[in-house]
Amino acid sequence: MHVVLFRTQVTGPQLMASRSLCFAEPMVNAGTWRDHLWPDGWTDVTQDGSRSAQFEHQIVITKDGADILTARLPTSPPLWWEAEAHGAAS
Repeated sequence: MHVVLFRTQVTGPQLMASRSLCFAEPMVNAGTWRDHLWPDGWTDVTQDGSRSAQFEHQIVITKDGADILTARLPTSPPLWWEAEAHGAAS
């Protein structure tokens, strides 16, 4: 499946139908949360030029609610900060 990310103005609450797929793409910024979209229509930067990181979660809407497709499983290996915290607690 090919996914195209885009920016749009939402005019109000929207209901998603079952079997819809959506993406949550938060940015964690060292400075301001305010952003600026470059003329290429794709690149988004913070207004103050501070460093930021982005990650994505894929969510599918079902008849019973929503499933996060990118959620970590109980059997997933620990992330580095989880491993450090566990090692420090030992």
